[in-house]
Amino acid sequence: MRLSLPLTALLIIPVLITTSTWCSADEAAQPKAKIPIGRETTYLESPLDAEGNVDYGAALNAECARGVTLENNACVALWRTVGPTADPTRDDVYYRALGIEPPEAVEHPAIDLEDFMKANPRYIKQLDKAYDWRKDLWQKPWTGAEYPIVAEWLAANEVPLAGVTEASKRSRYYSPIRMRDDVLGPGPFPVAASWFNHLSRIVAMRAMLFYGEGRHEDALDDLATCMRLGRLMQEDPSMLGGTWAILSEEFATTGLLQIVAEFAGTEADYRARLAELDRLALRVPFARRCDKIVRYEMLDQLQRIARGEAEAFDSEWAIPADSGLRIQDVVRMDFERALRRENRRFDTLVAELNKPDRRAREALVKKSLDEADAAVAHMRKGKAQLFGIPIPPRLPQTAQEIGDHLFVSRCRFAESYFRHEEYAELKFQSLRISLGLRIYRAKYGEYPERLTDLTDRLVMAVPTDPYAGTSFRYSRTAQGCLLYSIADNGVDDGGRTYADWEKEPKQSQSLHHWDDIVVRLSK
Repeated sequence: MRLSLPLTALLIIPVLITTSTWCSADEAAQPKAKIPIGRETTYLESPLDAEGNVDYGAALNAECARGVTLENNACVALWRTVGPTADPTRDDVYYRALGIEPPEAVEHPAIDLEDFMKANPRYIKQLDKAYDWRKDLWQKPWTGAEYPIVAEWLAANEVPLAGVTEASKRSRYYSPIRMRDDVLGPGPFPVAASWFNHLSRIVAMRAMLFYGEGRHEDALDDLATCMRLGRLMQEDPSMLGGTWAILSEEFATTGLLQIVAEFAGTEADYRARLAELDRLALRVPFARRCDKIVRYEMLDQLQRIARGEAEAFDSEWAIPADSGLRIQDVVRMDFERALRRENRRFDTLVAELNKPDRRAREALVKKSLDEADAAVAHMRKGKAQLFGIPIPPRLPQTAQEIGDHLFVSRCRFAESYFRHEEYAELKFQSLRISLGLRIYRAKYGEYPERLTDLTDRLVMAVPTDPYAGTSFRYSRTAQGCLLYSIADNGVDDGGRTYADWEKEPKQSQSLHHWDDIVVRLSK
């Protein structure tokens, strides 16, 4: 499947930072614009901050913290596992909101691979290999004989990794956000979600070591930890935190699909693993993330711009000192009208995202975003973009133009996130079906003739291929069986992947790129 952005690009905040000064101290002291509070303008009516403005960060925290306790919060357990090494900021406000003291030193803290190698003089000369090891060794089986340094490093992390496993067994995840300090992320950002994702990667690397050395059950247990943690982290009240969560789940499904495809276990083994998947925390619907997180982020920034806060402007546009745009001009703009317009757009977008049919949903969302994009096209010279997100070289002249640009930039970013989340869900459902096929073969001695046999004889619900709106493609083969999705291009490529297309001689490659998502199960 070819996505519009590499997943790691989603981790780069789609904004421009400037050091230019656009208003004087006297201008900053000017009276601030007052925005009418209500469902059609601010969307929320409470909570309010000391100046009477909606505090979107507090609202999001209150919603995400509902039902969370110190005992069931995986985030608390993870901080107590990693200790202060992961957070040099020691942000007291963040930890008070979390309900704990800043983490104290632990006897066995998690050690990063580079730090481990720097502490061992005999490994310094191989330090440049650390990046590739981290990038590759969660995706394939390997042995300690092949990569002795990495195996030794994983052994040094045995205690904190045991803590990660225990944390993943908790039922909730909550990491407070401080929207006013950083409109896109939680404090201390991005330490919490990124470090926990890093721990997931370490667990996945150990899983593939176990798999490479024949310890299949240990490998499956570690990958189950990654899967649980990824699902829990989807409760993070930020889009970037959700992105780290998708990566954690990717670590798990990549390894699990390999093991399930190649390892012939017992019916009881596979039933136990399928039951684990069915007990996972539910995925947070993207429509809800868009309605809450993306909408709140945008409204918060519009509210700050309406009040003439210089930081809110400088995080979006590089404003020259000689531009002539003054704070008095900004606060006179009609932000009430802009807020009403963008709220209506979000209402429409959320309704479209809730459509059950993927193709219809995708077409409607594309139409909405293209219309919004067209509204700001006149602000751009050429087609300047940063990671696919439009950048307006010309300054906005009205509050409506400001709102239009914010809507487009936020939603284009979210759209890319949505595509990666869809892909993660596709791999997850492929894994569930693969386990069902393994159960069937262990029970009846052969793979089923049709996927519907899983329903008829195992009473197992078989999901449809979200990209086709029909069942996954399936057939028995001489080697075992073939299961695949037609994926993003919507064309049945016969179980051929993009990697297969790349291997074709250049003169034989068709203009149409194969992109089926394929699982081949052995006998």
